[in-house]
Amino acid sequence: MVSDMQRLTLLSGWIRTGAMLAALALAGCGGGGSDDTILAPPGDGGDGGGTGAVARITLSTSSAQLPTSGNASALITAVVQDTNNVVVPGATVNFVADSGVLSAGTVTTDDSGSAQTVIGAGGDNSTRTITVTATSEGVSNSIQVSIVNAQLTINGPAEVFVGAITEYVVQLTDDGGTPIAGQVVTLDSIAENDIDFPQRTTNAQGQATFRYTGADLGQDQLVATGFGETTSLDLEIGIDIATIGLFTSTPTLGSDGVERANITAIVQDSGGRVVAGA
Repeated sequence: MVSDMQRLTLLSGWIRTGAMLAALALAGCGGGGSDDTILAPPGDGGDGGGTGAVARITLSTSSAQLPTSGNASALITAVVQDTNNVVVPGATVNFVADSGVLSAGTVTTDDSGSAQTVIGAGGDNSTRTITVTATSEGVSNSIQVSIVNAQLTINGPAEVFVGAITEYVVQLTDDGGTPIAGQVVTLDSIAENDIDFPQRTTNAQGQATFRYTGADLGQDQLVATGFGETTSLDLEIGIDIATIGLFTSTPTLGSDGVERANITAIVQDSGGRVVAGA
């Protein structure tokens, strides 16, 4: 038989066990105890990515220089990112320029976080520097595009030989002699002689190199075009005569004065090729 003291001991144990279970139940329902949820530190973003707030704008231009002549333009691209360097789609970007003409002033970023506009000289032929500024949610950045006078020249010999490959360098500079890089220039032959890859882009020295081959004797003219400028060079196509070989149909002739000998001259260039039309 269970004594009164044993009953009290069992009842006390049941009460303590019930209290512990109740406390655990409350903790499981969020009603008590400490919070063990792991929070990402500020600026990290955890698994949730960026916050969407604009932190920086990166600007680029398709051309750092534009000519005073013509209707050339440059594409301005703004890439908007948040504090985690994640691109921000749907952000409103306002473009302003202190000169020239913009194709659009307010643009919304696409899925890549990019917004674009086009800047042109706007009919003002003066040499100057245009500053384009992009702003979104109080964050700004600027880029400059120079309007310059350009000079285009063709460097190479004015006399070439039939069939010979000759190099010509087209040079593009501003009026101060500074090379203009990254511009497309073309070189054409009025006589339609061969030019390998007649369209090229100027390198860091503002140069583009072409290879020209004259097919026939006579004159030609090379015409270079680029950056709103055109220039030309007159050519004279001649023969590179290296040797003339003489041959006779007979080494001796009779003394009667009746016999004849045929003399043949063969003209060759420095490459050993027979030259026609000499």
